Order: sequence, then C-alpha cells, then structure tokens
Amino acid sequence: MLGECSGIIKIKDKLEKEDVPTFLPILLDPKKRNDLRQFLRANMIYCPVHWPLSAKHGSLVSSESIIRYQSILSMIIDHRYKEREMEKISFYVKKKVT
Repeated sequence: MLGECSGIIKIKDKLEKEDVPTFLPILLDPKKRNDLRQFLRANMIYCPVHWPLSAKHGSLVSSESIIRYQSILSMIIDHRYKEREMEKISFYVKKKVT
C-alpha cells in the first residue's frame, strides 16, 4: 500500500517466511518525519520513533547515523488490524507525504 508512495523508502522490501514484524520502519526526509507523525496522531494513528537519540550519544554517533535516526518512523503492524485499518493508515500517510 505504501510502496508506490513517493517520499517514503521502505528499509526492508521483502519478508522471509519466518519473519513476523511488529512494525514497518520507513525512511522519510528528516524535516517531514515529525510533521507526518503529528498528522497521523491527529487522525488517531500512533507511530513510534524507535531508537531516538539523546544528548548522551554526543560525539559517539556519526552525522550520517544522526540523519538516519532522524528519518526513521515505525508504522505499526498489528495482527489484530483488518484490511480497513491498514488502508486508513496508508490513506493518511499518502495524503500527507505526496
């Protein structure tokens, strides 16, 4: 559903048979990630930011890694979701990103 959405890069495009993901990490322009997250939250869709950086990381993290950390947003995958819920998430992501 999000595969054809410009402005989003899926980190992993194909799942293996034994994969059971709990979220789909996507990469966005770091300037747009928080805007999308707030927009989704306003529409009752909650997406966590995994592995946020803190001041403790300081010079331990390269500038390239910082950009990567600031670009990732996790789209929740829940076995209880029906197709309707997944379409809703996809609709709002596309509405904001494209």
